Amino acid sequence: QPSPAGITTMSNLPPPTYLVIAITLMAVTWAAARLFRTLRGRLEEAEGSFRRAAEIRPTASTLSNLGTVLFYLGRYEDAASRLEEAVTAFDRAVAAAPTFAEAHANRANALVELRRHGEAVRAYERAIDLADVGFAERLVRVRGKGKKERLVPFGRSAAASVDKPIASKTGEG
Repeated sequence: QPSPAGITTMSNLPPPTYLVIAITLMAVTWAAARLFRTLRGRLEEAEGSFRRAAEIRPTASTLSNLGTVLFYLGRYEDAASRLEEAVTAFDRAVAAAPTFAEAHANRANALVELRRHGEAVRAYERAIDLADVGFAERLVRVRGKGKKERLVPFGRSAAASVDKPIASKTGEG
């Protein structure tokens, strides 16, 4: 029976329907937890692979990939230590290739998660200086394998994620 506002609530449903919904929600929760455990396991596997690769040949790309894996592990686990390790990996990537804009941007993302906003703003600014970004056109020039270049559009949320830290530093936001 609908509630006064015309909305059916769980308490208004007959017991068999309520039970089916409850079981379905439990199954979805269980599936999400299982997916998270699988994803976490894959990230930990990737972490081990990138750590070994970085020991053998510490290229900017390998170090940046290691930093990205550590960043996601830190976010999933809510672990500042993983995020600190990610920043260190990105620092090493930037040291190996100072013009690697993606490493600067990823470093900034990790710094935001650590609430080190001043450093994050500087890293974002450096990434923007190095990247081919047209904010007015909302296009970024990316280079892929074989040095192919493409113009890729980006949306409002991407622009806002860069504008927000910069605006907070300049007092505009």
